[in-house]
Amino acid sequence: MISFSEYLYRKAYSDTTVKSYDGGANKFLLWCKQKRLDPCTMNYKQCLKYTDYLNNKKSKNGGKLSANSVGHQLGVVKVYFEYLVFTEQHSRNLLKGECIKDGKQEYEHVILTSTELEELYSCYEALDVKKPYCKHVAMRNKVLVGLAVYQGMDAGELVRIKVDDVNVHKGSVYVSGTRKRNRRTLKLDSSQIVFLMDYLRIDRPILQKRINCESEALFPSNTTRTSSLTSPVFRQLKKMNMKVTNLKQIRASVITKWIKEHNLLEAQRRAGHRFISSTEAYLKNDHTEMHEEIGLYHPIQ
Repeated sequence: MISFSEYLYRKAYSDTTVKSYDGGANKFLLWCKQKRLDPCTMNYKQCLKYTDYLNNKKSKNGGKLSANSVGHQLGVVKVYFEYLVFTEQHSRNLLKGECIKDGKQEYEHVILTSTELEELYSCYEALDVKKPYCKHVAMRNKVLVGLAVYQGMDAGELVRIKVDDVNVHKGSVYVSGTRKRNRRTLKLDSSQIVFLMDYLRIDRPILQKRINCESEALFPSNTTRTSSLTSPVFRQLKKMNMKVTNLKQIRASVITKWIKEHNLLEAQRRAGHRFISSTEAYLKNDHTEMHEEIGLYHPIQ
């Protein structure tokens, strides 16, 4: 098995960068040893503890490490995890994602790429299901995943949405406003139309009858717990992509995608944010990815 240094040389890093990254990786390994953690079996939450350690670490002058120093060290660890994946010592790069702020609260999200988001929907099986009743549930779940992946809806919006809010003929869906969110009308992706039509015509009436619920909700339920609707879906999504955590993560990924593909104001409208500052919080992730790409191809000497 090749060493970390050999891996860096194969990636065409300079002698100076290899020496710097090797030293940074040794600092990380020493921390792991002190915490009795194995980098090869470490999970995402354990890896985040290293971020906390760096943020609280004292510099030589007694103050906290600068943001640049913390960012550089985390960049080294990310490359180290790339090496672990390359040498098949770990299944995934734990730092291949970013931490972003959502409003006043800070959530840790591994941002999914556009391809990963689309695969969650396209690969979610709804047709080749053996048990008859399970097929109707699978179709409901497919529609739910589509609204999360393409329209960035969170649990509260998915529960509130009504049948009349969906206009398959115009290819749009209306999202009602709340005290914290603006109402908006969003375009449906073409891949959602057929499944939505079949669900509304066939599957939803059967599910309603099965649970004896005459609600106008798009996803009828006889309980107020949103987890009863979303938890089974995410168990399946995690089997498809182990990076998936929850609806907040998917929404954060979708908003980040909107900012990249459109502009800040359009992303704000689609997300339903009342204040532009809420949308700007997601710019952090976009900028960090840009800096990482620059660092990968033009490492600091």
